[in-house]
Amino acid sequence: MNEYDREFTINEVETITGIPRTKIRHYLNKELITVEKDENNGYYNYSYDDLIRLCQIAYYREILDFPVKTISTLLKTSDIKVIEKIFADGEIKIKNKIIDEDDKLNYIHFNQRMIEHLFRFRNKIALVPFDTFYVFSYSSYFNVKFPIFPVLYGATEFSFDGKEIKKQRCCCVAFERDLNHIDKKDVDRYCTEKNVVRRDISVYTVRLTQREIDDPHLLSHTINWASKHRFRIIDPIYSVHFFPFYKDEYSYKYVETYLPIDVR
Repeated sequence: MNEYDREFTINEVETITGIPRTKIRHYLNKELITVEKDENNGYYNYSYDDLIRLCQIAYYREILDFPVKTISTLLKTSDIKVIEKIFADGEIKIKNKIIDEDDKLNYIHFNQRMIEHLFRFRNKIALVPFDTFYVFSYSSYFNVKFPIFPVLYGATEFSFDGKEIKKQRCCCVAFERDLNHIDKKDVDRYCTEKNVVRRDISVYTVRLTQREIDDPHLLSHTINWASKHRFRIIDPIYSVHFFPFYKDEYSYKYVETYLPIDVR
């Protein structure tokens, strides 16, 4: 018998094509392929042409990720214009996925830099160049559809009159260094001179705490250090928190404080 005329069992089909029988049955159920069944034993007998068709289906489904309806069309049509449109649409879909994956990778890098920052400054007080940032309403922090959302931090604004630390408002901030992750149109629209905070130098630290981010005591340690070194503090002061984590009934968070000082 010619090899091309023989029939193959499901075990042989799996071995030859590498396609699991679960997927083969799925293709059968979706009527992407019709295979003759042996009336004597109830098993499907696959021809050489069936193997080729299965590989074609697997290519469309598993590699190109075409939906079943599209695959059904491709298997039935000889219209070049229809085939061309299907692949053109597939190209657009894949390019959009690539853009989405690139965005996810950018946000992963954003969070990795945040973690590096924690390692570098945790439990240390240092004089650092002030990181320019933009301030938004606190409600923006909870709105995942807000265009700046992916690079927002929860924050609290404080004032200090030389004696008492007072909470002014809860807010959220986006650092200028992170705005490259955001569409430039959104940056231009939401990050303006009206909501920017710029300073020259700040006393800076990162600490792990159970306190709420609007607790003035978060700033006491840094303010005492600045006073000891005779630095004049400039309002407003900000505390910014990174992702909280939870242990038993308690929540913890890394909080960074920015204490702008006058260096003139």
